[in-house]
Amino acid sequence: MTSLWSCQATLDFGKESIKTIFRIFQLHLIRWEKIEGFIKVVGNIPHMIGILVVFYLPPRTSGNIHKQFRKKIYGEETSSWKGRYHYHRQGILDTIRHVYLYKGVVIVMPEDAEILLESLKRYNAIIHIRKVELTSNDRDALGVGEL
Repeated sequence: MTSLWSCQATLDFGKESIKTIFRIFQLHLIRWEKIEGFIKVVGNIPHMIGILVVFYLPPRTSGNIHKQFRKKIYGEETSSWKGRYHYHRQGILDTIRHVYLYKGVVIVMPEDAEILLESLKRYNAIIHIRKVELTSNDRDALGVGEL
């Protein structure tokens, strides 16, 4: 599933690259109009920007709070009946598209960032946010098509 955002722009390309641009637009079902030598893009263009979220709990936070926090964000592998049944309790990151980089460092799509940030704020987590350009591996992991 490709996540899309609306855009309207006017682009000026040389004659050689116009055919390539048209093919890209057709592959991604982007509407365009040719007006007096210009290409007017009208419609949806795949996201190429992600949100890098770095988070951690403040110093001197109790171990119980850390444990609850990890369960809420990452989920939990658990078992019952003396290890006979194993299952995964879902966390916030299981419900949104993300790229896990390191403990406390993830890349999420802009529309999914708010869900994560609300959960982090409930635990008074220290949060650092940056917009980043997605690499091809990130786009594949997030399920976003390439342009």
